[in-house]
Amino acid sequence: IASVGAEFVSLTVKTLSGEEIELTGNSFTMPDKVVVVKAQFAKIDYPITYNVSQGGTVTGAETANYNDSVELTVTADTGYYLDELTVKDAQENELAVEDGTFIMPNCAVTVNASFKKYDHSITYLQTENGTVTGELFANVGEEITLSVVSDEGYKLSLLTVKDSESSEITVTDNSFVMPDSDVTIEASFEPINYDITYVDDANGTVSGVSTAHYGDEIQLTVTPNEKYIIDTITVTDETGTSIQVNDNAFIMPNSDVTVSVTFVRCYAYVVYSENG
Repeated sequence: IASVGAEFVSLTVKTLSGEEIELTGNSFTMPDKVVVVKAQFAKIDYPITYNVSQGGTVTGAETANYNDSVELTVTADTGYYLDELTVKDAQENELAVEDGTFIMPNCAVTVNASFKKYDHSITYLQTENGTVTGELFANVGEEITLSVVSDEGYKLSLLTVKDSESSEITVTDNSFVMPDSDVTIEASFEPINYDITYVDDANGTVSGVSTAHYGDEIQLTVTPNEKYIIDTITVTDETGTSIQVNDNAFIMPNSDVTVSVTFVRCYAYVVYSENG
């Protein structure tokens, strides 16, 4: 008797010396010797049929054995989405499909897939200093969440979604509800104004512009009090990391900065000559 999912292939009867005993059907006449009966079984290759509608493809194994895990690859055409995916056995019993995978029963199966065309398209206008990405197609009533990424030193200044009649669609936290229309998305980005804080020393001052953009060269005006000279000029970003200063200038990082200076007393020395 074959196990579930297997079928009988052959039956042989041999003596210990290897002499084969003739079989009639599954019967034989017992000789006056010890015999070995060997039965061979094989797994059944059950066929898998694919019925797929227009708008996409579903691919996978053409056959499988009982209890195999069968993985399906579902690919929707541009502008389409998978509407329904079912797998049924020979008795029309529906099998569980999880993440595109099902367990093969001990019979043939049929994979049915239907695709539908999205209601509308989403167009993204080209932007500078940042990007906006998201779904290219959607159905009416779907909530669409946009991914907005600003370039270093920039921030989003405007994000608009308009329907085919140029009516503006409400955008909340970079998300909107798809109207019964194609839509166009436009975004603009602007440089961030980073603050520059100056910390004076009791023995002099340091000054410059109060705000700047990432990458700007900032020139500092450092003025010691009388009889003092510059000792150190320190620029740190909002994390406390030091910014390099060359010739009283630095390149603005993508954060607020603090500029501080210290001064030291300048002493004059008089040298007398013995011949003076």
